[in-house]
Amino acid sequence: MGRYCTICAQIRSNERFYAGGHGGHKNGICKQCQKLPKGDLNFINAREELFGYWEQSNISSMNINRINQLLHFPSEEIQKLAQITYDVASVKPHKKKRLGWLRKNHRDLYDRMITFFGEDFDENFYEYENGEDFEKICF
Repeated sequence: MGRYCTICAQIRSNERFYAGGHGGHKNGICKQCQKLPKGDLNFINAREELFGYWEQSNISSMNINRINQLLHFPSEEIQKLAQITYDVASVKPHKKKRLGWLRKNHRDLYDRMITFFGEDFDENFYEYENGEDFEKICF
């Protein structure tokens, strides 16, 4: 039984993680991924964190505060994703029927989402709600 690396999204053997004080088992990052530049690691972690908010049934006020912090991330891509996530979480933090509600009540925000995630986002998002992987849809 191996461990899951949160950066490369692979299950790797225990030997591929640092033991003890390096925190490899604690933070779930394998040796190979820990060698990546810190900027790349921070980018991947921030992107995964933002996608995680889309998967939650409710985006809490604490999560909204965290998204607000990510608005100042050095990467423009993360800033754009954080802005869309923040705007959606501010008006409709609950996931249930979120897209239909946004399409009906906040068309401008809905259109920005479609522009950012792609034309087939709406159709694929409903498939995602039935069990598909969100990242496969968006990237």
